[in-house]
Amino acid sequence: MNTATQTIDLIYESLANRFYEMDYKTYSTYYLGRNNTYYSYLKSSHSSVSIEALFNLYAKLMYEEEMAKEKILEADDRDLQRICQSRAEYFGDMKQTALNGLLETAYDRIDEKKEANVY
Repeated sequence: MNTATQTIDLIYESLANRFYEMDYKTYSTYYLGRNNTYYSYLKSSHSSVSIEALFNLYAKLMYEEEMAKEKILEADDRDLQRICQSRAEYFGDMKQTALNGLLETAYDRIDEKKEANVY
């Protein structure tokens, strides 16, 4: 299993455990920015994840983190602020995971192209 696949699988599992309404269709469209069967297709075919889908995932997680941070400032209840803080930290961690996977995948693909050009 390659880095990109490991990254999107790890993030999907984490989101599905935290947000029970998460399913492959929602993940494909909302987080990966692709059609609603994209993640199912990747799982069944063992195809490579596109760099664009990884970038979309990173951008969506960054958006979710920023929205949670805004809600911290808007919340007038201490408990709600703590919940929003926890959510912001969670999405920040997931965002970093996505970025690491995106960069590793991009470097791997550059190396693959270099090797292909050598022969």
